Amino acid sequence: MKLGLRLRLLWNKWSISGERTLERIRLQHLIVGVIAANILVAVVYRHWGKDEATLVVYWLTAIIVLVYTFETHGMRREMIRQNDISIQPLLITSIVPRKIVGEVIRGEDLNVLNIGRGPALFVHIDPLEIVPGDEHNIDFEVVDCVEAAKSVLATAKYAGRSDFVARLKPNADNLTHHVTLHYEDINGRKRYSVMQMGKGGIRLLEHGQAKPT
Repeated sequence: MKLGLRLRLLWNKWSISGERTLERIRLQHLIVGVIAANILVAVVYRHWGKDEATLVVYWLTAIIVLVYTFETHGMRREMIRQNDISIQPLLITSIVPRKIVGEVIRGEDLNVLNIGRGPALFVHIDPLEIVPGDEHNIDFEVVDCVEAAKSVLATAKYAGRSDFVARLKPNADNLTHHVTLHYEDINGRKRYSVMQMGKGGIRLLEHGQAKPT
């Protein structure tokens, strides 16, 4: 849970800081453009007269309209991007203790946590090879939905190797495993996450819209 909370905070902080930086740059460009236009008109009027200054104003007006058109297009693209972020899920995995009765803990489970802003649909995990060369890979049940800021336990179809979760703990095995999760957002776009688990520690390696190659 601590890993998921840290990643979620970093994800939200990155989104907010990116929006503020973009707004600041746009404001700076606007201020510089207005100052430069006023200086140019004043210089032309001083050295060449009213007619030339009027012509410069016409040209500046045309440029402003063109820039406004591009800016409007950019704002539209930014709105689309922000909408994508607002519905984008991001799944990670962790290991949580298994509570049998009340506070009694027996064993551990593989937990799937959504640290994104939107629900993750039709979640499935690629078969996991715990022991190289073992014909019994770990297959998992498909999860219909993991809501934002919620988690579910990954249910293994094959229970013959009940200790597979323990082998995913940091420093508990001599192997590093990659756990790949596939899922969709509410617009039907396919996404994925790749988690490192096992000897190398637990961390998010990559995520995106397309399946990893």
